[in-house]
Amino acid sequence: MRHYIGKSLLAILLLGGITLMAQTGAPRIVINSMGHSAKINNLIFTPDGSQIISVSEDKTVRVWNAATGEMKQKFESQIGDGWEGILYASDLSPDGKLLAIAGYPVATEKENYVVIIDLAKGVQVATAVGGTPDVINALGFINNGKYLVGGGDDGKIKIWNVSNGAILTIAATISVGAPVKNFAINQVTKDIAVAAEGKPEILVY
Repeated sequence: MRHYIGKSLLAILLLGGITLMAQTGAPRIVINSMGHSAKINNLIFTPDGSQIISVSEDKTVRVWNAATGEMKQKFESQIGDGWEGILYASDLSPDGKLLAIAGYPVATEKENYVVIIDLAKGVQVATAVGGTPDVINALGFINNGKYLVGGGDDGKIKIWNVSNGAILTIAATISVGAPVKNFAINQVTKDIAVAAEGKPEILVY
């Protein structure tokens, strides 16, 4: 049976398997290449450093034991051929409890959305909707996890209020004027430095 990440459902599959690859030089752990079947677009360490979270163009999120390479959890988005459900962006709340993921829009939905996962429970707890019908390329929690920032091909930065329950609402919108490919958040000053397509300069808001 396949399980999907959707606006109303998230399932967790507990999987295992460790691959230690012999090599010359300094020893290292190599995450099992049998895991993802397509390019990995983002990686995150959990705050305690014990786990690595990967999101991929194979439309899955995988949680790995950083010390052994064992895959501990797997989440699947929309499965099937084509671009729909491909994951590009992810971020963890500072306490490591909430994982936000997003990527290519789904044709059946009017607007693209961000899925919020409770990692400890292995379930979807919220959805950040509205603001873009296009690809979401970057996500980041800000202000101790109270807000979630997203940027995408619509050329805008969206900021959602994370404390609004199951459906997060937009608290602010910043127009960049070009597709947002990446950004960095200064957690002290709350500045957002943005890299936009076609712009050689860094835009700071």
